[in-house]
Amino acid sequence: MPAGKGRSRRKLIGYIGLIVVVAAVASVALYSIYGSSSGASTTSARTATVQRGTVQSSVSASGNVSAATSASENFDSSGTLTSVDVGVGDTVKAGQLLATIDPAPAQANLDAAQAALSASQTALADAESGGTPAEQAQNQAGLISAQQQLTAD
Repeated sequence: MPAGKGRSRRKLIGYIGLIVVVAAVASVALYSIYGSSSGASTTSARTATVQRGTVQSSVSASGNVSAATSASENFDSSGTLTSVDVGVGDTVKAGQLLATIDPAPAQANLDAAQAALSASQTALADAESGGTPAEQAQNQAGLISAQQQLTAD
């Protein structure tokens, strides 16, 4: 037998062996994925006697908690709630009082706005009357100075 023919025969036997091994591995993999074709079920029933008693169990978990349902409401003002007049699941009517907020910050804002309004009204009255006596004297001096410059030119 020539030397070249012996090598090609060994290569051919090697390839055939490789094909057989790949086919065997594929068969095992497919069987483990799809199981047997007999369709036999291996479920078993477990029975226990019914007894009364307290069930105690605890669950621990980690993660983010979010509400299953939520409502978004827009209010005219913000503040600290002093009372909530309705509960979860209560039916409410239009115009019904739902909650009360602390009125102190709103009252402070109102007082500050009223003080600013009063100061602005006083400033307007002064401007309409020609200003304070000191401003009137200064305006008169400026008028006289301007008239003198006109007559000098």
